[in-house]
Amino acid sequence: ITRGYKYFGTTCTFLETDVYTDLDYFEKKKICDDARMIKAKHVPLTEHIPNQHTSTFNVNNYGIRGPDIKLEKPDETFRIFTVGSSTTRGAGSSSDSTTMAGFLQYYLEKDDLPVRIEVINAGMNSYFSLWESELIKNKILKFSPDVIIAYSGFADLDTGLEYHKGKKYQTSIIDKIIE
Repeated sequence: ITRGYKYFGTTCTFLETDVYTDLDYFEKKKICDDARMIKAKHVPLTEHIPNQHTSTFNVNNYGIRGPDIKLEKPDETFRIFTVGSSTTRGAGSSSDSTTMAGFLQYYLEKDDLPVRIEVINAGMNSYFSLWESELIKNKILKFSPDVIIAYSGFADLDTGLEYHKGKKYQTSIIDKIIE
């Protein structure tokens, strides 16, 4: 009974939305379970633990969603990083290629461009603007990005006061309005 409840009783919030009508229960459950299997570390910022792979979700050698990448940008390569919260990370995506970064990679590859395009998905659940800026300064800039796309907002509304490196930051728009 316990195994049955664990398998059939635990759900992700996205399972009931209209977006997934062509997927059967077991396909949706696999997406949900794979996302839950991905482990993170929480010091100093929440980041994926590198080198994790499921059938629908991959974390590369640098703890970023997607295939392995090199720190040094290859010649003739244009690097685009996406940063943001769960929407950027691809919550509910059936694969790395069905995230916003994956679709952007696909559409840019369709064009006959004179350089190789790398779209790298650095989204993390619950990230808000302060954490995104720290991620950019402390990690992403080391990869020599040509463009950084930030898709943010909702997590900022929901965050509240945060403490980082001994400083107090006001990060919630809602809190500012209430003041």
